[in-house]
Amino acid sequence: SPLKFDIILSLFYSKEIEVSKEDVKRFNIVAGNAPSQGDLWECWKQLKRQMDLVYEEALEGKEAASEENMLELIDAWADVWYTNTYLGQLLEAFGVNTKAVIEEVCKNNNQKFTTSYTYASESKEALEDKGVQCYIEQTVYQGTTYYTVRRNGDGKVMKLRHHESPNLSKLVPKEFA
Repeated sequence: SPLKFDIILSLFYSKEIEVSKEDVKRFNIVAGNAPSQGDLWECWKQLKRQMDLVYEEALEGKEAASEENMLELIDAWADVWYTNTYLGQLLEAFGVNTKAVIEEVCKNNNQKFTTSYTYASESKEALEDKGVQCYIEQTVYQGTTYYTVRRNGDGKVMKLRHHESPNLSKLVPKEFA
């Protein structure tokens, strides 16, 4: 049976994951992939290479999901986590406060749902006026009813009216701005 969402979330914040992050760091340093101490060109070269690895693993996961192959999917998930974890560690080494970035993005994503059906309906109408066909989905989480506006076809959660994009520019180190 499917795991509860709360259990899945707890896995991401467990001490085991913190230990694994240290393993990721150690592996990459031992493998000769320590954060670049060179100029910006070297930093970007390393970031691009790591992002290519994340992308490659994500494509393998997409293929595994398409084939409904759970073994390959969990392998790809772990590989995406591993390569993305090191991408985050590189960003931190280059001066990015990744915790602040994640908090800003989470705060932004929290603007994509509402407890007001009226607000969700107004947002749906505004999107449809722009040619985006969508629907409203209701979810109850911890006793509270929430509404999201989702795009037809793929179910993507859309931005509600008056949505403000996250201000990540304040988190870009001056060397990279």
